[in-house]
Amino acid sequence: MSPPSTPTKKTVWTFCEIRDCNVLARAVWTEIQDSNGVDSDEEMETTKRLETKAEVLERLGGVSRAPPPAPTKKKTTSRLSLREREEQKRSEKKRKEEPQGAQVFEMDGHLSPLVDTHYDAKDPRSAMEQLFTNIETIGKGNFGEVFRGRYKGEGGKWYAIKKSLESGNKAVKEVKGFQQIPQNSYIMEYVSGWLDRGLVYIQTELCDMSLLAYCRNGLDEDEIWRILVQIVLGISHLHTSGFCHNDLKPDNILVIKGEVIKIKIGDFGLVSRVNEVWCAGDEGDSRYLAPEVFSKKVFTTAGDVFAAGMSLLEITTGLHMPPQGGVRNVLIAGRTPDRFFEGRSRDLRETIESMIRENPETRPSASELLEHPIVKFYKDKKVEITETPTTSTAVENYRLRRKQSRIRPPQSANETPRRMVRKITRQEEDKENGSPKINRFFMSRLEMDFLRLSSKL
Repeated sequence: MSPPSTPTKKTVWTFCEIRDCNVLARAVWTEIQDSNGVDSDEEMETTKRLETKAEVLERLGGVSRAPPPAPTKKKTTSRLSLREREEQKRSEKKRKEEPQGAQVFEMDGHLSPLVDTHYDAKDPRSAMEQLFTNIETIGKGNFGEVFRGRYKGEGGKWYAIKKSLESGNKAVKEVKGFQQIPQNSYIMEYVSGWLDRGLVYIQTELCDMSLLAYCRNGLDEDEIWRILVQIVLGISHLHTSGFCHNDLKPDNILVIKGEVIKIKIGDFGLVSRVNEVWCAGDEGDSRYLAPEVFSKKVFTTAGDVFAAGMSLLEITTGLHMPPQGGVRNVLIAGRTPDRFFEGRSRDLRETIESMIRENPETRPSASELLEHPIVKFYKDKKVEITETPTTSTAVENYRLRRKQSRIRPPQSANETPRRMVRKITRQEEDKENGSPKINRFFMSRLEMDFLRLSSKL
């Protein structure tokens, strides 16, 4: 009796000889079918409008101009009706009956009085001012202000404290998100959350800066791969726990410096369960939102992968990220000009562009990204980012191992399969019009390559 056969592991990433890099095996043929032919004159003109942040600053005369503030409604005083006056009296009475002092958010959702040897509910100062010293502002946004302070208790450890600018569901939702998500080394560590005088405070571990600030002077490819791995490990943990972040961007990805530099995912104000329908006002930054999030109004794991891909595209190319529109569509379609990827490997470009494809079915999941050969190298070796990064030979070594099994790469970086298929389409049209014949050798090579890929699936 023959021993039972062991199931073969499905190939996730395969080496494409035409592209000269690893590609997501299940999405190759779908991507070719989605190709819409030759770039139109309008698309080519739109591509010219892509700029790096440095080019934008140079065009503006070296001055960073902030967008004009959003118009605010003027507060008007009006006479209250009898019903409104009664409601106001009831709310004031209820507020007086509520327990005085700060209240801590418990894991079960209830509020309990804040108890600490350094806190006195009768003290007119806020709980943050009583519990922490050396308080200073380190950031401010539309929804809150972030401070750092040294805890007065044992150890005197430094923490970050986020204070909501107004009482609202978003801040409470962020506390619940922190409490529900299992702790992970790639997720910002939550310490405590409390309600004080109608405002929500969230205490977390202290990080040094955002990823946006860290990459301001540019990054080498070795650093980008290490950052990519840590981001993917973070979102993989979220997704396996049943959550979507929904607001991933370089501002919400944080860096802790030291002997090794660690990446932490933070800001869980828009966190939701997978496939949860969104409500008005729940959308994140439009520059990083996936197209299907706008159309279907549903938060998905593929949307997080898209946002992570757009963030990685930004730190890799230094592009000035456009909002919704034709310029952004150029990036999603994989038509980013080669000059923005100058000095980057084909594997890095292919990985990032696979994460921001318009069709969510052709994007790799977080678990599939962790199966990428180069990602696996960094993950399995547990390679961290050092303070003074040295150029790793991981990519070069991998490509040398593939040297004997690959064909000669195309002479131009523009000769990707998508552009090759468009070229063939144009040649077939020329053939019908009596123009020279198409390159049949290339057609046979292309067909053989895809047959080889399909046999591995």
